Amino acid sequence: MDKTDHLEKLKMLVEKHEKKLMGQCARHKKKLDEELRKLNLLSSYLEEYRANLQNTNGSIYAYKYQQYQVFFEKLEKAIHQQVEVVTKAKDLHLRMLKEIEFVKKKLENLNKLIDKQKKLMQFHHDKRENQEANDLFNQVKRMK
Repeated sequence: MDKTDHLEKLKMLVEKHEKKLMGQCARHKKKLDEELRKLNLLSSYLEEYRANLQNTNGSIYAYKYQQYQVFFEKLEKAIHQQVEVVTKAKDLHLRMLKEIEFVKKKLENLNKLIDKQKKLMQFHHDKRENQEANDLFNQVKRMK
């Protein structure tokens, strides 16, 4: 088995790894999108309830107002937690993208190396054929 065959096998393994990473990245992107959707939903709830409270024009009992404030605090805490979840999901997704880019670069370099190896093998083959042709020519020339 020559060097080109080994490189081709290595290329196949790297391509398989790239495909696996792309699948993982797609799942992480889907998870990120879902977490962003949840964050947007929580934020819109907060805006909606604050608007509802402002629309009461002060005609709300103190107890009810206090309940709103407690609810807002809980909602703001949930939003803060969701921001952290989204940040982690973004970081993970970006790491996956960087790893995919790294693997693509590896594949590009492997392809270049394989091409170079094939050209080198062809050069040696052509050189050998030329030498054989020269040797045959010289043998025929001596026979005359």
